[in-house]
Amino acid sequence: MIPLWLVRPRERKRKTLHGQYVNDINAVLTPDQQKSWAAANAARLERFACPQRAGAKTERFKLPRTRQAKLARDLLAQSPAPQRFG
Repeated sequence: MIPLWLVRPRERKRKTLHGQYVNDINAVLTPDQQKSWAAANAARLERFACPQRAGAKTERFKLPRTRQAKLARDLLAQSPAPQRFG
């Protein structure tokens, strides 16, 4: 976790307020409810996490199997590779 003194002022304030919010919620909930609330938050954050960081393989884009797509694939296969300068 990044130390708060390295974070921008607005983000620092938001993190501080969020920490107070979490502490207030945990003060009201029972230990079982705290565990389920933490698990729900972790699942919610996991949905927003980058899939590549989680180790998931991304599917490559596949062209549809139509005649026009086949012609496009053939043209791409025939064209020479682009030259890079520099």
